[in-house]
Amino acid sequence: MAPAAGSAIPRGLRLALHTREISRDEGTRPGGSGLAAMLASQAHGGQVLVSHATHAVAAPLLPADSLLFPLDRYDLVPGRPPEMVYQLTRAHAPVVFPPLRLPLHRPHNLPAALTPYIERPRLEARLSVFLAPSSDQTSRLLTLTGVGGGGKTRLALKLASDLLPHFPGGAWLVELAALTSERDLITAVGKALSLREERDRPLQEAVTAYLRARERPILLVVDNCEHLRGPCARLIATLLQAGPHVRVLATSRERLGMQGEHAEEVPPLTTPPAGPAGSRLGEITRSEAVRLFCQRAQEVVHGFNLNGETAAPIALICRRLDGIPLAIELAAAQLAWRPLAAIAGDLDDFPTLLAGGNAGASARHQTLRATLDWSYRLLDPSTGTLFRRLSVFAGGCTLPAAEAVCAGSDLPVGEVAIVLRKLVTASLVRCYKWRKHERYRMLEPVRQYALEWLGRGAGA
Repeated sequence: MAPAAGSAIPRGLRLALHTREISRDEGTRPGGSGLAAMLASQAHGGQVLVSHATHAVAAPLLPADSLLFPLDRYDLVPGRPPEMVYQLTRAHAPVVFPPLRLPLHRPHNLPAALTPYIERPRLEARLSVFLAPSSDQTSRLLTLTGVGGGGKTRLALKLASDLLPHFPGGAWLVELAALTSERDLITAVGKALSLREERDRPLQEAVTAYLRARERPILLVVDNCEHLRGPCARLIATLLQAGPHVRVLATSRERLGMQGEHAEEVPPLTTPPAGPAGSRLGEITRSEAVRLFCQRAQEVVHGFNLNGETAAPIALICRRLDGIPLAIELAAAQLAWRPLAAIAGDLDDFPTLLAGGNAGASARHQTLRATLDWSYRLLDPSTGTLFRRLSVFAGGCTLPAAEAVCAGSDLPVGEVAIVLRKLVTASLVRCYKWRKHERYRMLEPVRQYALEWLGRGAGA
């Protein structure tokens, strides 16, 4: 929104001014006089737009009651740097216009998606409210938590992309998965912001100075914090202290535990309810998990589609995999070498699913086993013991049941509740209300993984 000299020109007239030197034989084209025509076509009725070049010439010559109000930086000409666009306004007679219909320039390093994204509009809308600088519910730190392979990174990138217009300072992805020590964290942030350590200034000081100097809303997406949780929390606190315009969107399998943090668990994809599939084809189609399976299936089998014949096995697969995106993607990939009926019929063969791979993904997401190994290695001995023993409960359990079955000489009954809460925090166990009681349940692929470890006799 910006003021305009609306009383100075007719409401239906749109004007734009651009200044440059041209030769006699030079035609009109974007970047020349064509830029003025393009700006005028995108202005609103009664609005006068001025290019950056004209601003440099005209600003000193304006009368005292007029000024050139800066709107924003826009990508006006493909292949050229963004330019600031101004609006001519009378200082004492402002008129508010809607935003320009021009592509805003927002610097970022967000990667382009290799596959289509499964829209989750309600979830995305709810989470966006916590980050948008203009929101009453805004939080300077939003942490997305959830089970490994649950789509946290993909959702974070989608949120950052959608919110880009709200962050003139840009959105910058800081990837931490490959890091192994605290000293690498600030290097990763510096790399994302294209900053290097200088001889007379440490990199952390350079980063905080850069953020402080921006003075416009900037979003940092800090991905995969769980294995360096404490150091990440300290670094993010430093980044947020650089200025109130800095926002951080973090992903972690457990919350960072920082003051001011708003943590949200990323739920699994919705799955179709049990029952006859043929009469509920429309309902099955609305399932997020089913849409993901079909989308990935079409990448490996030409002409694959959801119909009366395929609906039942697809619905069964999605329900059994509890809507975990990575598990569903890996199951769909098996269509390249075996039929749908075989996949649906072998859902008890979790070792095959756990080992199935995606060579294009990061090392910890190439197989479901790899991403669960990543979480399992972060558990302390007593938490790992309870994790394995809880796998005997196929449908979940109450705390008293967990205490009765899982306690032992290495895990006293009095400690089961404490350790169980650790598993909930680590996103390996979900807690939910059932008939006014709390129940604890592992998503089925996670339970099968834990059951496999239990079968090895490790701490059983």
